[in-house]
Amino acid sequence: TIAASFGKSDSNTSFGGTPSSTNTEQINALFQYQFRKMYLTGGYSRLDQGFSTSTTGPEKISAFYLGVSRWFKFF
Repeated sequence: TIAASFGKSDSNTSFGGTPSSTNTEQINALFQYQFRKMYLTGGYSRLDQGFSTSTTGPEKISAFYLGVSRWFKFF
């Protein structure tokens, strides 16, 4: 199984005469492979988020994960 998603959002607002803009991007990807009673699962996730009123650049957070699991039949 392979799945992926992408989302993007941009907004512009004004509060008390001060303009502000926000942008966000999010990417997610997942894979799952089954062999016999074993599962191999992995994925990637990234979030980029920025604000125009911030003195720093946009924040970028990324994560990778990988796992192995096995199912058992007890009864």
